[in-house]
Amino acid sequence: MQSSAKGASQVDILTIVAVLPFVAVCIVAAFLEAEQSRSNLLNDALGRARTAMSAVDFELRGHVLTVQAMATSRSFEKGDLRAIYEESKRVLASQPAWMNVGLQSSSGSQLFNAIEPFGRLPAPQADQESLERALELGTPQIGNVAVGPAIDKAATRVRVPVHADGKVRYVVSVPLKPQLFEEILRNQHLPGDWQISLVDGRKRTVASVPPQATDARLAEPEPVSRRRVAPLAAEGMPQSVRADGVEVYAPYVRSSFSGWQVSVLVPKDSVESAAWKGARPIVLGVMAALTIAAFVIWLGAWRSDRRKE
Repeated sequence: MQSSAKGASQVDILTIVAVLPFVAVCIVAAFLEAEQSRSNLLNDALGRARTAMSAVDFELRGHVLTVQAMATSRSFEKGDLRAIYEESKRVLASQPAWMNVGLQSSSGSQLFNAIEPFGRLPAPQADQESLERALELGTPQIGNVAVGPAIDKAATRVRVPVHADGKVRYVVSVPLKPQLFEEILRNQHLPGDWQISLVDGRKRTVASVPPQATDARLAEPEPVSRRRVAPLAAEGMPQSVRADGVEVYAPYVRSSFSGWQVSVLVPKDSVESAAWKGARPIVLGVMAALTIAAFVIWLGAWRSDRRKE
């Protein structure tokens, strides 16, 4: 009887020894599969951010080129402000994404804007920082979100310097409609619980899909995270906390052209759920192996008890 019990015990040990390596390999494989799924999902989110940022830059460059083409007219060369004003109104009517066309002098003072009668005392200029950069550097600049007194809405401005005799003579400013960038973000067709946002160089929201619950007039800083410090790298995949308290992965891409940034916010729970979904067959295999091993051990113990009887 002792020999039978000893034999059953040896069978149990052999069963465990045989199953354990399989279980260990499966556990490692499950973790690797989950990590690969997580990486693929986040890389997909980062790829969408890159695509969106490229589309935004392409759009901005297109508007810069349009303004530059307008500034090659003889009216600018002659310094005929009335003719520049009339031409600005014509171009504005042909550009559905433009909210206005403004002209500033080399000193930064506002000469006119196309939605007000020529000769009316111009309103103060919004986003003075980007205007000063355009005057100082003599290169096109992309402004930050600001509310202008003329259009009375939050907008971003394309600033294009006009040169004469090697110096900046004028700056043409064009505020762009936020809907332009919302459409670009919508074209990324993100999963339902993802969010994509475009922010300017000061972390103020330019556009977001779905829209964020912020007052666009005040142009509050982007409420993507209340803990994360703004990254300096061109792109990355930090973890963060959304304004509503949901933990997210936040792959982002920063533009060297505009200084703007696109972030794709993916709920952490969704990522983990999707990651382990791919590893589920392996986990089920481990459970099946453990069940079979337990059954073999139980069967051996049951037979041993029968022999004792």
